[in-house]
Amino acid sequence: QNFSEAARWYEAAAVQGNAIAQFNLGLMREQGKGIKEDKAEAAWWYWQSADQGDPDAQAALGYLYDAGLGVPKSDPDALRWYREAVKQGNARGQFLLGTMYEAGQGVEQNIDEAIRLYELAAAQGNQAAINKLEALQPPSLPTPLPPPTKPISPAPQPPSTKESSGCVTFFVGVVVVTVLLVLGIAAIGFFT
Repeated sequence: QNFSEAARWYEAAAVQGNAIAQFNLGLMREQGKGIKEDKAEAAWWYWQSADQGDPDAQAALGYLYDAGLGVPKSDPDALRWYREAVKQGNARGQFLLGTMYEAGQGVEQNIDEAIRLYELAAAQGNQAAINKLEALQPPSLPTPLPPPTKPISPAPQPPSTKESSGCVTFFVGVVVVTVLLVLGIAAIGFFT
């Protein structure tokens, strides 16, 4: 890839007002690919393209305002351009606007709105949004055990008083009979 040659062609189209060429020239200026890096000039080209409605340029310009790169840091300008990009379904704009809602940066903090925007961006494959959604998920609880398939038998109950008294009566009867037998045997031996 010859970035210098691409930059020359993008610039030729950009000065003619081509929004896509303006965005690409801004991107090359921002990243310093094929031409000298210049964030302020990148912002200017992004603005030319964004003003024509290019959603990629709108999100990129919003980012420069958000970070204060090549332009003064400005939450209102970042929000404006992110919102313009979001109106057109731009995944980067959705993600970046979501970060502002999550942090409460320039807007009232609103985690639900941040999650909604992250979900829109994630549905388009935006990996940063997918990572944010995973990070915002509450820690998972251990999986509860499934209910038993066999009924649990009731715990054994202590014997009732009625059953106890029957056992005691039987035991006392056995003891008495045993004593009588022993005494009877002893008495027979005594008298003989």
